[in-house]
Amino acid sequence: VRDVVLQPDGKIVVAGDAAVNSGYAAFLARYTKDGKLDPSFNRTGFVTRMFDGDGYFHAAAVQSDGKIVAAGQINNRDPFHFRLVVCRFNADGSPDRTFGVAGQVVVDRFEDNTAYDLIIDASGRIVTAGNAKVGGQFHILLCRFTPRGTLDTAFASNGCYVSSSTLDAAYSLSPRADGALIVAGVTYDAETQIWMPAFFSFLPDSMKGASAAETGRLVLSKLQGSFIAVASSNDAIVAAGYASFNDGASVYTYLSPTVFQLDGRGVPVAAVNQILAIELSVLNLQGLNMIVTDVAIAPDGKIVFCGYQYGLDENSYDIFVSRLQRDGSIDLQFGQGGLVLCDFGGTFEIDPSLVVAKDGSIILAGNTSRAYRELDNEDVFLLKLHP
Repeated sequence: VRDVVLQPDGKIVVAGDAAVNSGYAAFLARYTKDGKLDPSFNRTGFVTRMFDGDGYFHAAAVQSDGKIVAAGQINNRDPFHFRLVVCRFNADGSPDRTFGVAGQVVVDRFEDNTAYDLIIDASGRIVTAGNAKVGGQFHILLCRFTPRGTLDTAFASNGCYVSSSTLDAAYSLSPRADGALIVAGVTYDAETQIWMPAFFSFLPDSMKGASAAETGRLVLSKLQGSFIAVASSNDAIVAAGYASFNDGASVYTYLSPTVFQLDGRGVPVAAVNQILAIELSVLNLQGLNMIVTDVAIAPDGKIVFCGYQYGLDENSYDIFVSRLQRDGSIDLQFGQGGLVLCDFGGTFEIDPSLVVAKDGSIILAGNTSRAYRELDNEDVFLLKLHP
């Protein structure tokens, strides 16, 4: 499982990949509001998409007309090579053959081409964020597609933008209130030789950097880690990920949650971020490895993030969900001390994605297996938490 989204009718759409005899196929599944596979979606409740290589959907979105768009990559093994792919499906799960070629469009301009997230803008255009490999170095790759499934030649260079900086990576994408594109990810600092969480901001029409300093780039230089997800509302932009910390007493280093907030213009909110730094350290007093995998802003402005943790019990990895107030403080009315730990018992749950419904309930989807990353035997789990 790579992503989960909600339809307006409350049905749940999950995107990811599935093991098949010949490798991996991209898949979409749709569930009813009560968590059952929806038989009106391809009769079985799920659909697999086969390509001429291993297929993966990393992100999905639902259009206003009920069609579902999914983006990811096709991996070719010989030679090893990634191609970006976007597919669109009708509401019944069939390929939308009015989109691209037979319901899909493939981008293969660079040594590698990937899409890790997507949005659909107000004009129905699809924007993907991921990475391009050029000259052996990684760059941020943004692509924009028309509603018909062709690269939008009015965007950047014939539909694709590649950042000038090398060793940048994009993992999540969200629109800013003024239309700018906010990308969360990671950048590599050659001097310190560490990867650091970073924001990148782009104006979609001119593709010039847009931030308070007009650099289009904000790096959390004191942290070693990565932003994995970003979410935005009219007055806030929140990214979440993880950072590594040494316990000071030994060489043991653990991974701890990182959440950072910008205002609607892309300026760091110092007061909130100071509270976040303190509160998140309280969440992880046991020094566990807590890997944040997704974040959302609830309808009431509270911040919800999820991930998986390990460290004390080597026999299982468990899902956690946390909720913070708008000011960055822990929401003590949520779970126990602002944290819900989901222990399924002797199993390995990893890589959850989340979505917050209009009523504040939280829906998670992820992977579960009897052995850590037993890739060919992982199952999908769905979890719903009341507000």
